[in-house]
Amino acid sequence: MIYLDNNATTKIAQRVYYKQCEALHKYYGNPSSLYPFGTLVREKINEAREKVARLINANLVSKDKIIFTSCATESNNTVFSSVLLGKKNKRRVVISSVEHPSVMESAARLESQGCTVIRVPVNLDGVLDEQYLYSAITDDTALVSIMLANNETGVIFPIQRITSKIKKIWPEVFVHTDAVQAIGKINVDVKALGVDFLTISGHKFCAPKGVGALFISSNVNIPPFIIGGHQESNMRAGTENTASIIVMGDAAQFAMENLENGVTDKVCKLRDLLEAQISSIFSDIMIFGKAAPRVCNTSNISFKGWVGEKLVLKLAAKEICVSSGSACSSNSKTLSYVLEAMNAPADYASSIRISFGYENTENDILSIVEALKFIILNQNVYAN
Repeated sequence: MIYLDNNATTKIAQRVYYKQCEALHKYYGNPSSLYPFGTLVREKINEAREKVARLINANLVSKDKIIFTSCATESNNTVFSSVLLGKKNKRRVVISSVEHPSVMESAARLESQGCTVIRVPVNLDGVLDEQYLYSAITDDTALVSIMLANNETGVIFPIQRITSKIKKIWPEVFVHTDAVQAIGKINVDVKALGVDFLTISGHKFCAPKGVGALFISSNVNIPPFIIGGHQESNMRAGTENTASIIVMGDAAQFAMENLENGVTDKVCKLRDLLEAQISSIFSDIMIFGKAAPRVCNTSNISFKGWVGEKLVLKLAAKEICVSSGSACSSNSKTLSYVLEAMNAPADYASSIRISFGYENTENDILSIVEALKFIILNQNVYAN
Protein backbone atom coordinates (compact mmCIF):
# COMPACT_ATOMS: atom_id res chain seq x y z
CA MET A 1 0.00 0.00 0.00
CA ILE A 2 1.11 3.53 -0.84
CA TYR A 3 -0.33 6.03 1.62
CA LEU A 4 -0.70 9.57 0.26
CA ASP A 5 -3.49 10.96 2.45
CA ASN A 6 -1.51 12.49 5.30
CA ASN A 7 -3.78 15.54 5.55
CA ALA A 8 -6.53 13.16 6.66
CA THR A 9 -4.34 11.45 9.25
CA THR A 10 -0.75 10.37 9.74
CA LYS A 11 0.87 7.15 10.80
CA ILE A 12 2.02 7.20 14.42
CA ALA A 13 5.79 7.63 14.41
CA GLN A 14 7.52 4.49 15.62
CA ARG A 15 9.17 6.13 18.58
CA VAL A 16 5.85 7.73 19.54
CA TYR A 17 4.13 4.34 19.34
CA TYR A 18 6.57 2.78 21.78
CA LYS A 19 6.15 5.75 24.12
CA GLN A 20 2.39 5.28 24.07
CA CYS A 21 2.69 1.60 24.98
CA GLU A 22 4.88 2.63 27.91
CA ALA A 23 2.51 5.42 28.96
CA LEU A 24 -0.57 3.16 28.85
CA HIS A 25 1.16 0.57 31.02
CA LYS A 26 3.16 2.81 33.34
CA TYR A 27 1.30 6.11 33.79
CA TYR A 28 -2.28 4.96 34.28
CA GLY A 29 -2.94 6.87 37.49
CA ASN A 30 -5.45 9.71 37.71
CA PRO A 31 -3.48 12.97 37.47
CA SER A 32 -5.96 14.67 39.82
CA SER A 33 -5.11 12.30 42.68
CA LEU A 34 -3.10 13.71 45.60
CA TYR A 35 -0.83 10.72 46.20
CA PRO A 36 2.63 10.57 44.56
CA PHE A 37 1.55 8.30 41.68
CA GLY A 38 -1.09 10.84 40.64
CA THR A 39 1.41 13.65 40.99
CA LEU A 40 3.87 11.78 38.74
CA VAL A 41 1.25 11.43 36.01
CA ARG A 42 0.36 15.13 36.32
CA GLU A 43 4.04 15.98 35.89
CA LYS A 44 4.15 13.89 32.71
CA ILE A 45 1.14 15.78 31.34
CA ASN A 46 2.82 19.09 32.11
CA GLU A 47 6.01 17.92 30.38
CA ALA A 48 3.90 17.22 27.29
CA ARG A 49 2.29 20.65 27.62
CA GLU A 50 5.73 22.26 27.60
CA LYS A 51 6.75 20.31 24.48
CA VAL A 52 3.63 21.38 22.61
CA ALA A 53 4.20 24.96 23.78
CA ARG A 54 7.75 24.87 22.38
CA LEU A 55 6.44 23.61 19.04
CA ILE A 56 4.39 26.79 18.60
CA ASN A 57 6.59 29.12 20.71
CA ALA A 58 3.95 29.68 23.39
CA ASN A 59 5.09 31.05 26.74
CA LEU A 60 3.57 29.11 29.62
CA VAL A 61 5.51 31.26 32.10
CA SER A 62 3.61 34.35 30.94
CA LYS A 63 0.31 32.50 31.47
CA ASP A 64 -0.29 31.41 27.89
CA LYS A 65 -2.33 28.22 28.06
CA ILE A 66 -2.13 24.92 26.21
CA ILE A 67 -5.43 23.16 26.90
CA PHE A 68 -5.52 19.50 25.90
CA THR A 69 -8.73 18.45 24.14
CA SER A 70 -10.00 15.35 22.38
CA CYS A 71 -9.38 16.74 18.88
CA ALA A 72 -9.21 19.87 16.76
CA THR A 73 -12.95 19.80 16.21
CA GLU A 74 -13.50 20.14 19.95
CA SER A 75 -10.93 22.94 20.12
CA ASN A 76 -12.66 24.85 17.32
CA ASN A 77 -16.09 24.32 18.88
CA THR A 78 -14.71 25.57 22.20
CA VAL A 79 -13.48 28.83 20.68
CA PHE A 80 -16.78 29.64 19.00
CA SER A 81 -18.95 28.72 21.96
CA SER A 82 -16.79 30.24 24.70
CA VAL A 83 -16.04 33.52 22.93
CA LEU A 84 -19.70 34.21 22.30
CA LEU A 85 -20.57 33.22 25.89
CA GLY A 86 -17.96 35.68 27.15
CA LYS A 87 -18.96 38.48 24.76
CA LYS A 88 -22.74 38.43 24.89
CA ASN A 89 -22.93 42.01 23.62
CA LYS A 90 -20.97 41.07 20.47
CA ARG A 91 -22.92 39.08 17.88
CA ARG A 92 -20.79 39.10 14.74
CA VAL A 93 -18.30 36.46 13.55
CA VAL A 94 -16.04 36.57 10.49
CA ILE A 95 -14.59 33.40 8.91
CA SER A 96 -13.16 32.44 5.53
CA SER A 97 -15.31 30.59 3.02
CA VAL A 98 -12.90 27.63 3.00
CA GLU A 99 -12.58 26.82 6.70
CA HIS A 100 -12.63 23.27 8.04
CA PRO A 101 -16.20 21.94 8.54
CA SER A 102 -15.81 22.18 12.34
CA VAL A 103 -15.42 25.95 11.97
CA MET A 104 -18.01 26.32 9.21
CA GLU A 105 -20.65 24.44 11.19
CA SER A 106 -19.80 26.14 14.48
CA ALA A 107 -20.36 29.47 12.74
CA ALA A 108 -23.57 28.22 11.12
CA ARG A 109 -24.95 27.19 14.51
CA LEU A 110 -24.28 30.66 15.89
CA GLU A 111 -25.96 32.09 12.82
CA SER A 112 -29.06 29.99 13.53
CA GLN A 113 -29.08 31.54 17.02
CA GLY A 114 -29.21 35.08 15.67
CA CYS A 115 -25.53 35.95 15.19
CA THR A 116 -24.26 37.54 12.01
CA VAL A 117 -21.67 35.41 10.19
CA ILE A 118 -19.58 36.87 7.37
CA ARG A 119 -17.79 34.40 5.08
CA VAL A 120 -14.80 35.99 3.36
CA PRO A 121 -14.30 34.84 -0.26
CA VAL A 122 -11.15 33.47 -1.88
CA ASN A 123 -10.02 33.62 -5.50
CA LEU A 124 -9.28 30.78 -7.91
CA ASP A 125 -5.82 30.34 -6.35
CA GLY A 126 -7.40 29.98 -2.92
CA VAL A 127 -6.04 33.36 -1.78
CA LEU A 128 -8.14 35.23 0.78
CA ASP A 129 -9.71 38.58 -0.10
CA GLU A 130 -8.14 40.57 2.72
CA GLN A 131 -9.86 43.83 1.92
CA TYR A 132 -13.22 42.10 2.11
CA LEU A 133 -12.16 40.68 5.49
CA TYR A 134 -11.28 44.07 6.96
CA SER A 135 -14.43 45.69 5.62
CA ALA A 136 -16.50 42.95 7.29
CA ILE A 137 -15.25 43.77 10.80
CA THR A 138 -17.41 46.12 12.87
CA ASP A 139 -17.61 47.18 16.50
CA ASP A 140 -20.08 44.30 16.96
CA THR A 141 -17.49 41.67 15.94
CA ALA A 142 -16.55 39.14 18.61
CA LEU A 143 -14.34 36.76 16.63
CA VAL A 144 -12.38 36.44 13.42
CA SER A 145 -11.39 32.86 12.55
CA ILE A 146 -9.09 32.27 9.58
CA MET A 147 -7.19 29.01 9.11
CA LEU A 148 -3.41 29.03 8.78
CA ALA A 149 -3.29 26.45 5.97
CA ASN A 150 -6.16 25.00 4.00
CA ASN A 151 -6.79 21.28 4.40
CA GLU A 152 -7.66 20.67 0.74
CA THR A 153 -5.29 22.93 -1.21
CA GLY A 154 -2.51 23.55 1.31
CA VAL A 155 -2.73 27.30 0.65
CA ILE A 156 -1.22 29.33 3.52
CA PHE A 157 -3.08 32.41 4.72
CA PRO A 158 -1.12 35.49 5.94
CA ILE A 159 -2.31 35.27 9.54
CA GLN A 160 0.47 37.43 10.96
CA ARG A 161 -0.42 40.33 8.67
CA ILE A 162 -4.14 39.84 9.19
CA THR A 163 -3.88 39.73 12.98
CA SER A 164 -1.57 42.74 13.11
CA LYS A 165 -4.01 44.90 11.16
CA ILE A 166 -7.05 43.71 13.11
CA LYS A 167 -5.42 44.35 16.48
CA LYS A 168 -4.35 47.86 15.50
CA ILE A 169 -7.87 48.90 14.54
CA TRP A 170 -10.07 46.57 16.61
CA PRO A 171 -7.97 45.48 19.64
CA GLU A 172 -10.95 43.86 21.38
CA VAL A 173 -11.73 41.46 18.53
CA PHE A 174 -10.48 37.95 19.23
CA VAL A 175 -8.52 36.24 16.43
CA HIS A 176 -8.44 32.46 16.07
CA THR A 177 -6.53 30.33 13.60
CA ASP A 178 -7.01 26.65 12.89
CA ALA A 179 -3.37 25.58 12.45
CA VAL A 180 -4.07 21.86 12.09
CA GLN A 181 -2.66 21.56 8.55
CA ALA A 182 0.33 23.79 9.26
CA ILE A 183 1.83 22.14 12.35
CA GLY A 184 4.88 20.08 11.44
CA LYS A 185 4.96 21.47 7.89
CA ILE A 186 5.95 25.08 8.51
CA ASN A 187 7.28 26.93 11.54
CA VAL A 188 4.31 28.06 13.62
CA ASP A 189 5.01 30.84 16.13
CA VAL A 190 2.03 32.14 18.11
CA LYS A 191 4.00 35.19 19.24
CA ALA A 192 4.69 36.21 15.65
CA LEU A 193 1.17 35.34 14.52
CA GLY A 194 -0.32 37.41 17.35
CA VAL A 195 -3.46 35.26 17.60
CA ASP A 196 -5.61 34.79 20.68
CA PHE A 197 -6.42 31.15 19.92
CA LEU A 198 -4.72 28.44 17.87
CA THR A 199 -5.99 24.93 17.21
CA ILE A 200 -3.81 21.80 17.06
CA SER A 201 -4.59 18.16 16.22
CA GLY A 202 -2.21 15.40 17.33
CA HIS A 203 -2.97 12.84 14.65
CA LYS A 204 -1.92 15.26 11.92
CA PHE A 205 1.71 15.12 13.09
CA CYS A 206 2.25 11.46 14.00
CA ALA A 207 0.50 11.39 17.39
CA PRO A 208 -2.49 9.09 18.00
CA LYS A 209 -6.08 10.05 17.24
CA GLY A 210 -8.24 11.32 20.07
CA VAL A 211 -5.99 14.10 21.35
CA GLY A 212 -5.68 17.74 20.37
CA ALA A 213 -4.89 21.08 21.93
CA LEU A 214 -6.06 24.66 22.06
CA PHE A 215 -3.64 27.53 22.60
CA ILE A 216 -5.20 30.39 24.55
CA SER A 217 -3.24 33.63 24.86
CA SER A 218 -2.57 35.12 28.27
CA ASN A 219 -4.56 38.17 27.09
CA VAL A 220 -7.76 36.11 26.89
CA ASN A 221 -10.32 35.41 29.60
CA ILE A 222 -13.24 33.25 28.45
CA PRO A 223 -15.60 30.83 30.21
CA PRO A 224 -14.99 27.06 29.82
CA PHE A 225 -16.89 25.10 27.19
CA ILE A 226 -16.91 21.75 29.05
CA ILE A 227 -17.79 22.10 32.74
CA GLY A 228 -17.95 19.75 35.72
CA GLY A 229 -14.33 19.52 36.82
CA HIS A 230 -11.17 21.50 37.50
CA GLN A 231 -8.93 19.91 34.89
CA GLU A 232 -6.89 21.86 32.32
CA SER A 233 -6.79 25.12 34.29
CA ASN A 234 -10.55 24.86 34.84
CA MET A 235 -11.03 25.22 31.09
CA ARG A 236 -11.84 21.64 30.07
CA ALA A 237 -13.50 19.35 32.60
CA GLY A 238 -12.98 15.59 32.46
CA THR A 239 -10.22 13.15 33.35
CA GLU A 240 -7.33 13.63 30.94
CA ASN A 241 -6.49 11.19 28.15
CA THR A 242 -3.14 10.70 29.86
CA ALA A 243 -1.27 8.33 27.55
CA SER A 244 -2.24 10.17 24.37
CA ILE A 245 -1.37 13.54 25.89
CA ILE A 246 2.07 12.29 26.94
CA VAL A 247 2.87 10.97 23.48
CA MET A 248 1.45 14.06 21.80
CA GLY A 249 4.29 15.84 23.54
CA ASP A 250 6.75 13.34 22.05
CA ALA A 251 5.17 13.80 18.61
CA ALA A 252 5.54 17.58 18.99
CA GLN A 253 9.24 17.10 19.69
CA PHE A 254 9.49 14.77 16.67
CA ALA A 255 7.80 17.42 14.48
CA MET A 256 10.26 20.07 15.67
CA GLU A 257 13.21 17.83 14.84
CA ASN A 258 11.83 17.16 11.34
CA LEU A 259 11.50 20.90 10.72
CA GLU A 260 15.03 21.54 11.97
CA ASN A 261 16.54 18.62 10.01
CA GLY A 262 15.10 19.56 6.62
CA VAL A 263 12.63 16.69 6.34
CA THR A 264 9.99 19.11 5.10
CA ASP A 265 12.33 20.12 2.26
CA LYS A 266 12.43 16.49 1.16
CA VAL A 267 8.63 16.34 1.22
CA CYS A 268 8.43 19.54 -0.84
CA LYS A 269 10.68 17.99 -3.49
CA LEU A 270 8.33 15.02 -3.70
CA ARG A 271 5.36 17.30 -4.27
CA ASP A 272 7.20 19.26 -6.94
CA LEU A 273 8.29 16.04 -8.66
CA LEU A 274 4.71 14.77 -8.70
CA GLU A 275 3.34 17.99 -10.18
CA ALA A 276 6.10 18.17 -12.79
CA GLN A 277 5.47 14.56 -13.86
CA ILE A 278 1.69 15.02 -13.97
CA SER A 279 2.01 18.26 -15.94
CA SER A 280 4.31 16.63 -18.51
CA ILE A 281 1.82 13.82 -19.19
CA PHE A 282 -1.59 15.47 -18.93
CA SER A 283 -2.58 18.72 -20.60
CA ASP A 284 -6.12 19.10 -19.27
CA ILE A 285 -5.41 19.52 -15.55
CA MET A 286 -5.60 22.21 -12.89
CA ILE A 287 -3.37 22.27 -9.81
CA PHE A 288 -5.27 24.33 -7.27
CA GLY A 289 -3.25 26.74 -5.17
CA LYS A 290 -0.07 26.31 -7.21
CA ALA A 291 0.29 30.06 -7.68
CA ALA A 292 -0.13 30.74 -3.94
CA PRO A 293 2.08 29.98 -0.94
CA ARG A 294 1.39 26.38 0.11
CA VAL A 295 2.49 23.92 2.75
CA CYS A 296 5.09 21.53 1.44
CA ASN A 297 3.08 18.32 1.34
CA THR A 298 -0.21 19.09 -0.41
CA SER A 299 -1.20 18.83 -4.05
CA ASN A 300 -4.80 19.25 -5.20
CA ILE A 301 -5.20 18.22 -8.84
CA SER A 302 -8.24 18.17 -11.10
CA PHE A 303 -8.27 16.12 -14.29
CA LYS A 304 -10.75 17.51 -16.81
CA GLY A 305 -13.90 15.42 -16.99
CA TRP A 306 -13.05 13.21 -14.03
CA VAL A 307 -14.92 13.11 -10.76
CA GLY A 308 -12.45 13.01 -7.89
CA GLU A 309 -14.23 10.21 -6.01
CA LYS A 310 -13.99 7.94 -9.07
CA LEU A 311 -10.24 8.47 -9.29
CA VAL A 312 -9.91 7.86 -5.54
CA LEU A 313 -11.63 4.48 -5.92
CA LYS A 314 -9.64 3.49 -9.00
CA LEU A 315 -6.38 4.36 -7.24
CA ALA A 316 -7.55 2.47 -4.16
CA ALA A 317 -7.95 -0.62 -6.34
CA LYS A 318 -4.23 -0.27 -7.02
CA GLU A 319 -3.55 0.10 -3.27
CA ILE A 320 -2.83 3.82 -3.49
CA CYS A 321 -4.57 5.99 -0.88
CA VAL A 322 -5.52 9.57 -1.76
CA SER A 323 -8.66 11.61 -1.05
CA SER A 324 -11.08 13.88 -2.86
CA GLY A 325 -11.17 16.59 -0.21
CA SER A 326 -11.60 17.04 3.52
CA ALA A 327 -11.90 13.74 5.38
CA CYS A 328 -14.61 15.36 7.49
CA SER A 329 -16.83 15.96 4.45
CA SER A 330 -15.73 13.33 1.91
CA ASN A 331 -18.76 11.09 2.50
CA SER A 332 -21.23 13.85 1.71
CA LYS A 333 -21.57 12.90 -1.99
CA THR A 334 -21.23 16.55 -2.96
CA LEU A 335 -18.47 18.42 -4.73
CA SER A 336 -15.78 20.07 -2.64
CA TYR A 337 -17.05 23.19 -0.87
CA VAL A 338 -13.48 24.52 -1.06
CA LEU A 339 -13.35 24.29 -4.87
CA GLU A 340 -16.85 25.73 -5.03
CA ALA A 341 -15.72 28.70 -2.93
CA MET A 342 -12.74 29.12 -5.27
CA ASN A 343 -15.14 29.24 -8.27
CA ALA A 344 -13.40 26.36 -9.99
CA PRO A 345 -14.42 25.98 -13.65
CA ALA A 346 -17.19 23.44 -14.19
CA ASP A 347 -14.91 20.99 -16.02
CA TYR A 348 -12.47 21.08 -13.09
CA ALA A 349 -14.90 21.26 -10.18
CA SER A 350 -13.78 17.90 -8.76
CA SER A 351 -10.27 16.88 -7.81
CA ILE A 352 -8.02 14.55 -5.86
CA ARG A 353 -5.88 15.63 -2.93
CA ILE A 354 -2.47 14.01 -2.62
CA SER A 355 -0.77 14.71 0.69
CA PHE A 356 2.66 13.42 1.55
CA GLY A 357 4.30 12.33 4.79
CA TYR A 358 7.89 12.03 5.90
CA GLU A 359 7.98 8.29 5.01
CA ASN A 360 6.99 8.74 1.37
CA THR A 361 9.62 8.19 -1.32
CA GLU A 362 10.30 9.06 -4.94
CA ASN A 363 9.12 5.55 -5.87
CA ASP A 364 5.71 6.38 -4.41
CA ILE A 365 5.51 9.34 -6.78
CA LEU A 366 6.45 7.26 -9.79
CA SER A 367 3.87 4.65 -8.80
CA ILE A 368 0.96 7.07 -8.56
CA VAL A 369 1.96 8.80 -11.78
CA GLU A 370 2.00 5.45 -13.60
CA ALA A 371 -1.33 4.51 -12.05
CA LEU A 372 -2.96 7.78 -13.13
CA LYS A 373 -1.46 7.41 -16.58
CA PHE A 374 -3.00 3.94 -16.93
CA ILE A 375 -6.39 4.95 -15.52
CA ILE A 376 -6.84 8.14 -17.53
CA LEU A 377 -4.98 7.59 -20.81
CA ASN A 378 -5.75 3.91 -21.33
CA GLN A 379 -9.48 4.13 -20.78
CA ASN A 380 -11.81 5.47 -23.43
CA VAL A 381 -14.68 6.47 -21.18
CA TYR A 382 -14.46 9.23 -18.60
CA ALA A 383 -15.31 8.10 -15.09
CA ASN A 384 -18.01 10.65 -14.43
